[in-house]
Amino acid sequence: MTFDIGVLHPTTPHLFADLIEFLAVFDAGGKGELHKNDVINIVNGVPLSDDEVDDEQDFQDLDTVSDAGKNDIKESRVEDVWTHLEYRQSVLGESYPFKIEGDLIILNSDWQDPRHKVYRFLLATSRLRSFREGVRNKWSRAFAEVSAFAMRSLLPNHAVVKVFDANSEDRKNFYGSDCREALVKLGKQLCVYKVHEDEIMKRSSSGDGGIDLVGVLSFDDQAHGSHIVFGQCGAQEKNWPDKRLEAHPLRLNAYFHIVHDVITTMFTPVLFRSSTGEWEKNISVTGVVVLDRIRILNLIEKGNAFEDIAQQAYFQAFEHEFGNYSIPLR
Repeated sequence: MTFDIGVLHPTTPHLFADLIEFLAVFDAGGKGELHKNDVINIVNGVPLSDDEVDDEQDFQDLDTVSDAGKNDIKESRVEDVWTHLEYRQSVLGESYPFKIEGDLIILNSDWQDPRHKVYRFLLATSRLRSFREGVRNKWSRAFAEVSAFAMRSLLPNHAVVKVFDANSEDRKNFYGSDCREALVKLGKQLCVYKVHEDEIMKRSSSGDGGIDLVGVLSFDDQAHGSHIVFGQCGAQEKNWPDKRLEAHPLRLNAYFHIVHDVITTMFTPVLFRSSTGEWEKNISVTGVVVLDRIRILNLIEKGNAFEDIAQQAYFQAFEHEFGNYSIPLR
């Protein structure tokens, strides 16, 4: 099976950097390393994403820009993404499976280190469009399971973390497959002030009500109120910010009467940073605590959970499926 390069994001370094890392993972040049010039040659002629086409008008369609000038702009963009890759290396340390050395990106892993395995998984789930449709849903569900491991580091050991996503084992075995019954059970688990069962029964039996993850510290007494963390997972390259408020308590008021604040989190496998470590766009992270690739890796490390994740059946299935891919070059 072939990895589909698809459209390019040349003016968005954090997305362009992912593509370069994929080129290194698949050893596109056959040398275990890629030079900046290799990257330019490989992506030359790759179509642009719709939202970046207008940016290219500055030099692609204007007679006033020479071929040399266009090439200078391309080289400048690769320089920008190289700066971003150097940032990744500096902040991720031994969890980063690449080495940025001068003008080279070098694959620095034999994929035995579970930290590198998890990084590769997050890289893949941040760009699902490049893989065949048959694995996208499976890998997206697996991302929710990995995110649950990260969420456990946000709570004490005696708290409970469950995957509420409709296709998860927790839904089938703990909450039930019918979303209406699952929401009623969830409300009772959370010790909310009131569960609006009549309203819940009006909704469809399918879906997850916008909640992918639930973390709860219950006090096991007769009073209402718990420490609650809701999570939404977005294994999407660009549109995940649109999902970040789906698990917000304001959307759940029709189902639950919660008389205290709840923490809402958004998990994304995208490394949503500029080369300075700040968010790529602050407008995309408002309203929730966003946990991107860097934060997910840090939380998993704090929970000492890399090895546990690598041993999960869904993760080993991903490893097998990913190993069947290669990258086509012209």
